[in-house]
Amino acid sequence: MLTRLDSLPRLLLGMAVIVSGLAGTGALWLWLPAAWPRVTLAAQRGTSKFIQIAADGQTLVAFHPDAVVVWDAARGKEVGVLPYQGPANCELSPDGQTLALAETGTDASPFTVSVRLWRPATQAEPIYLPGSNAPLQFTADSRFLATRTEQTCKLWDVATARECRFPIAFQKCAGMHPFRDGRLAVTDHRAAEGWLVDTVATTFWTFTGDLTLAPKPFSIPAIWSTVVVSPDGRRCATLQVNDEPPNLIVVYDLNLGRELCTIPSLANGVVVFSPDGTRLIADQSNLWDITTTLPQLVGSDMNLRLEFSPDGKWIRAWPCVTGPHQTAALLDAATFAKLPLRPDVSEVTLAPDGQTIADRELVPPTMFHQYKAEWLGLTPPFPYEALCVWTFPGWEEVATFSNVQMFAYFPDGRSIAIARNDGTIEIWDIPPRRPSWIEYGLPTVFALLLLLAARLVWRAFRKSPSPEPVPC
Repeated sequence: MLTRLDSLPRLLLGMAVIVSGLAGTGALWLWLPAAWPRVTLAAQRGTSKFIQIAADGQTLVAFHPDAVVVWDAARGKEVGVLPYQGPANCELSPDGQTLALAETGTDASPFTVSVRLWRPATQAEPIYLPGSNAPLQFTADSRFLATRTEQTCKLWDVATARECRFPIAFQKCAGMHPFRDGRLAVTDHRAAEGWLVDTVATTFWTFTGDLTLAPKPFSIPAIWSTVVVSPDGRRCATLQVNDEPPNLIVVYDLNLGRELCTIPSLANGVVVFSPDGTRLIADQSNLWDITTTLPQLVGSDMNLRLEFSPDGKWIRAWPCVTGPHQTAALLDAATFAKLPLRPDVSEVTLAPDGQTIADRELVPPTMFHQYKAEWLGLTPPFPYEALCVWTFPGWEEVATFSNVQMFAYFPDGRSIAIARNDGTIEIWDIPPRRPSWIEYGLPTVFALLLLLAARLVWRAFRKSPSPEPVPC
């Protein structure tokens, strides 16, 4: 029972205000999206050809049709814009501080290739590297950049933009291969005594101040093609072209300086090493184990093109010919066994941490859109292509994104960058979540309103204290 007659209007008024606040807070919680991008990058420069993320996850590069835009991925701010003309490709250094851009065609020379070295954070003008061409490769410590020319290769000091001088002269430098531990393998085509043909001397250099020569180089017959070196720097492979098929892929052990094994090649002879150098993909479709002198064919599928995951445990495969019944696949690198994927998957990518997997697949329209089309008399909606993220290997749905042109995982695997068709780039947490002011702010406001309502009720129905006796 109310202690005072004026407590009833005050209680009703307070409860009306509190109930309105609770209803508004609950409506906001239900109306706001269940997931929210952590950062939105609005470039306003058209669609993105591709996006690249630095190894530290702090810098993001968006390659647009007429310019390269560098973003601070943590703060969502534009660091710099570098316009270009004609076909081009770019490479971001592992530390995210330097960008190398190779473009074909300028106003002065429309058929030549020029390479520019640019540091977006300094806002300085890009530096032209004369006589350089693609492909572009930074070393693991971001100190040096390797480029190609028509006749040789060049190594540039990123800090000074000057060409590095080696302690020996190369006759025809055919390639430079930076390793993850900082070493550099240089392949040089040169005439050697005792050979009727040229030889390829693979020379190892360590990235010190004076490019100190590491172990003694060795030579292999060079009547064939480009040398491919494994990422760990322990093995290399080259293609031997014979008068009659099959051709041979010859694998060498660089530490021992001798031939390790040979693999038959029935197609283009393209070789891709696994990150640890123990397996290789030959002809883009055959997986070989090269840990022994007798290589073992682990698996083969001529209808698929294979590519190792960053950790080398899995193989991403996609069809050589696109079609309605051609789907992507994910293979176990140890057994070549196909993992079960959802139907109509056109692309599959495993996160760097191996915890999630993203694929493009056809998603049926929701019941809401079906009922809306039926009620309005419109054509029933068709299944649309969406990017779906799943836990791996549990295959529990984490998120679904529509209107995705391309995407890229961050190096830690806990975030993903999505490029929309309108040129906007969104950075999402995996799993997606709401901002802190929604996730924690609205529940806090709701709890405070409940406490205020309880306090009003308690004050209205509490007993009045007994009056103290008046002393005589």
